Amino acid sequence: MMSDEERKEGEQQQIPPEGEVLVEWQDREFVRHCKWCDKAFGPVVWKHHCRACGMVVCAGCSPHKMLLRGATKAERVCSKCHEKIQKSGEVPETVERTEPKIAARFFQLAKTFVTDQVMQAAGKAPTCELIRPGPPSKTGLPLRARVDETSTKLWPRYRKPYAGKIVFSNRRIERAFEPDQLSNSFGLSDEIHARAVWERALACYPVGKNGNKPAYGPVNIVGDSWGRWSLYGLVFATYVKVDGKPVVRDLDKQFVPDNDALFFTLETGPKPPGAVRGCSSHQEAAKYVPSPEATDFYGFNQSIVMKLKCEQPNMKDSWEAGAPKLAAVLAKLPAGEHKVDVSLCWRILSRKSDVERWISMGWLAPSKAFCQNTIMSWPIAEGSFTVTVSEDEAGSGGLNTLPKRRCKYSDAQATKIEEELLELIAKSPDWGKRAQKTEVPFHVALTSEWRPAFREHDRDCLQLGNCTCPMMFEIDFELGVYRSPLNGWDRELPARFFRLSALSLTKDASSAGIAVGGNYDVDLDVLPDSVWDKIKRCPEELRNGLQ
Repeated sequence: MMSDEERKEGEQQQIPPEGEVLVEWQDREFVRHCKWCDKAFGPVVWKHHCRACGMVVCAGCSPHKMLLRGATKAERVCSKCHEKIQKSGEVPETVERTEPKIAARFFQLAKTFVTDQVMQAAGKAPTCELIRPGPPSKTGLPLRARVDETSTKLWPRYRKPYAGKIVFSNRRIERAFEPDQLSNSFGLSDEIHARAVWERALACYPVGKNGNKPAYGPVNIVGDSWGRWSLYGLVFATYVKVDGKPVVRDLDKQFVPDNDALFFTLETGPKPPGAVRGCSSHQEAAKYVPSPEATDFYGFNQSIVMKLKCEQPNMKDSWEAGAPKLAAVLAKLPAGEHKVDVSLCWRILSRKSDVERWISMGWLAPSKAFCQNTIMSWPIAEGSFTVTVSEDEAGSGGLNTLPKRRCKYSDAQATKIEEELLELIAKSPDWGKRAQKTEVPFHVALTSEWRPAFREHDRDCLQLGNCTCPMMFEIDFELGVYRSPLNGWDRELPARFFRLSALSLTKDASSAGIAVGGNYDVDLDVLPDSVWDKIKRCPEELRNGLQ
């Protein structure tokens, strides 16, 4: 890696005089400040290249996109170039990239970014013998003293009587709730909501020890709420048992801390009330710690809500996506009264390389750093309730968890479009007839109506007002597919639902192009029986693979 002197010399050579711009791709490694606003680049202020002049600038100084000569799509340009092009009407050629793309460069830097300074900082980051976090009665170690919800007006009435417990209701339990809303007995058709309350903020609990001395985790969870970067992640895991038997999801898990967790979520940073972004430093996070409205479940808050069973859970949210699984298990129970036990645990995930980098840059004091992934905690809150199943309800089976139609078309119109889309997908070489591995489509649900999307511009078409290029129309829908060894997969996988858009010049779904917007998975055993009437399910003996 370069020394500061070498880097400074290279930066001076790369940056042109005031008022001038480059006509070649500027090496981002030499640039530390935006040319136009002089803002320092860092974890929050990212570097971007203007495709017209090649300069490295910040996002605020390059909000525009234009179709440049030699490009196949609109590209980012800085404000200076945008203004110059608007005045002159002359469109420059796109600057040729002379360094790897961002993804390739990121992985390259990830492998090589180990300087002597970072290694020295890593030695200063405290490490400890990890223990299972919990109260003094479990660990024998004292809690860390700090401000949390116990100092707020909420605590005496709405928190203290329920500390260490999970309470239940047939509707959402708000921050300030009335005791008569709570219940421990439900019918099979009831919604079941919950709120967990724990005794102290999670930052107070020791996560390890150095000899006989307690070791604590980070002061706050600092990061970006979009998940683009974070020093730490706080994982919540909810475990559910019905009549003593764990209820688990059969999904491929990414950051799931334990295979027995039915619900889980990852928090990556405290956010001020109403904000979208998380805090970018411990100093910013400290501003929100005294507020009972802060969404910092690690550093301040001592309560969280859950939807254990509800009519329309958000299947894209892992904190709700386990609800259909629990509902399906309850629906298959015999008649009688059944006990459901619920417990909530947590752990900290640490990005060691980022923590060490922050220390080396002086953004994080070593005394506040933490570079280890903690062990799953003891339950911080527990509760139980009963579900009564009548004779008529016993063994009623699966639920209708398929995406619902959300559009203003009549049923006949919507059904026709959905059938055309399903037929299009089944014939597509990218979906229904893919070589080796085939995703078998079984459900389509419209989530919008046809609407204008964009124009198919020619390269020389810059003035939208004078444009005569054809208009593309777009319609959104969700598609469910089935994957099993019979179709080339290693084993039977959860049903995958794609959020898609169809693009057409004529609003004809049968000849549209498909754009993918994301996906989520659903357990197969919560799908309704109507799915298996449409497609053939893999024999049970083959579901774990052909080997």
